[in-house]
Amino acid sequence: MIKIQIKTKFGNILFEYEKENNTLKDACIEAVKSGADLTGADLRGADLRGAYLRGADLRGADLRGAYLR
Repeated sequence: MIKIQIKTKFGNILFEYEKENNTLKDACIEAVKSGADLTGADLRGADLRGAYLRGADLRGADLRGAYLR
């Protein structure tokens, strides 16, 4: 099992998700499905290709280097 925590740039945990072969993309999708507020999330370098993030509140999120295509 791999546990991934989505944190703010200050280290505050916004969402936590654990499963086999977990990825940051999976955690982001689950966070959005659960209605988690990802305002200010640190998603630098995340591979979010194909992630359905409609309705996600990513205000202030750090997406530097994230692959969003």
